[in-house]
Amino acid sequence: MFNGAIPLKNAQLAALSASVAMKCIYCIPAHTNLARAAGATEDEIKTAVAIAADVALNSSMLYGNQFEMETFLKMFE
Repeated sequence: MFNGAIPLKNAQLAALSASVAMKCIYCIPAHTNLARAAGATEDEIKTAVAIAADVALNSSMLYGNQFEMETFLKMFE
């Protein structure tokens, strides 16, 4: 999967973001170091972590407030 259609650096940043979302204590340092080795900057790493946090925040806000799915999906039409 890391030799596919997504460049390695971007794949590692995506894996880091997923690792943060899952709160995996093993995956976070592994993908942070693998992303650095693939050429990711510290700003890119911080952004990948921030993306995970932003998704979690918005998901919690929508789910916790029981936002109607039909209304939500209409926002993307």
